[in-house]
Amino acid sequence: MYMYKFFSCRAQVELIIAGCEAKDSPYEFLIAQATDGSIPFYERMGFVRVGAITVTPREAETERGEEEVILLLVLVLLLLLLLIVMSSSCKR
Repeated sequence: MYMYKFFSCRAQVELIIAGCEAKDSPYEFLIAQATDGSIPFYERMGFVRVGAITVTPREAETERGEEEVILLLVLVLLLLLLLIVMSSSCKR
């Protein structure tokens, strides 16, 4: 059985911090990605917000999806323009 199941979140974070602050630890930084509701908890534990912003996969997909729609509209407009030019040149 895993021991971490018996520790509170606070105790687990304290263990992680202690391990990272040990003299033989190769780590210089400890980074956590907190939800909006857990930010006060991490701040009480000594974490400091540095302003890093991440994008969730869903947000990235939405942004990429919007870019793809715009690109598709541009391509459709170019094709329509090409058809108009070709049809006008055929009428001559």
